Amino acid sequence: MGGKILEYGAKAIKNEGAEEGIEKGIEKGRILTVRIFQEAKQSPDSTIEQIAEKIGCRVQEVADTLKMFAMYPVTKK
Repeated sequence: MGGKILEYGAKAIKNEGAEEGIEKGIEKGRILTVRIFQEAKQSPDSTIEQIAEKIGCRVQEVADTLKMFAMYPVTKK
């Protein structure tokens, strides 16, 4: 009986940790989205590569975010 109680306790802790991780990931995503959006609005002639470098994220994250907002920045030629 004691083993089952420990197992359920460990499962609850694991689930709480997973939920907390998801929440933190969502928050980080929101912050990154806002930073990308702000940078694109402030510097509309910047390429996605320049935005990614300035913010410190991947080029694909910038491209996906701007596509979501129907903003099509200049790409590197």
